[in-house]
Amino acid sequence: MTLSMPPVTPPSTVFHFGARPGAQSDAAETQLGGQNAEPSAMRGQTVQDVPLVQRCSELSFRLITERELACVTTRLTSETDFNGVYTSKQSNAGLLVSGIISGEVALAAGSLFHLDCTGRAEMCTVKADAVLIAGNFKGVIFAKKLEIAGGAVVEGKIHYEEIAIQHGAKVRAEHHMPE
Repeated sequence: MTLSMPPVTPPSTVFHFGARPGAQSDAAETQLGGQNAEPSAMRGQTVQDVPLVQRCSELSFRLITERELACVTTRLTSETDFNGVYTSKQSNAGLLVSGIISGEVALAAGSLFHLDCTGRAEMCTVKADAVLIAGNFKGVIFAKKLEIAGGAVVEGKIHYEEIAIQHGAKVRAEHHMPE
């Protein structure tokens, strides 16, 4: 006897929560349980109805420092779907992705790539000194410091000097460290 389960599909709605405590909210957002949420995206659902939603403001990090988190200079919001090449030559800068990104990301020395818990990277190659993955990532990562938050999903190849994988993260990747 063979049991088959229907495929589980992610919900079509996306809840956007602030990237970190104290982040500014847009005027169109409302409060839901102390967190910002897009009212048009809710469609009668509650946060409990959506699996794997993690409030970004509740995340704590072990390897990525507050200084690195504060260096974000560019933000791709939850409404953004970026496909292409993103290059920054500004050192000690950062890119925060709350939407969807695919293609290549190359950041200068001392920079941070942060895939927020609402963010999704598909067929993406990221090169940055510090990389923080809290969302869903498929692709290749080259980093000096790589942190994968609880609730994150990483698939592909990861190259790093230091790594921290938090409880609850799912990592299906080839691991490469310099010798």
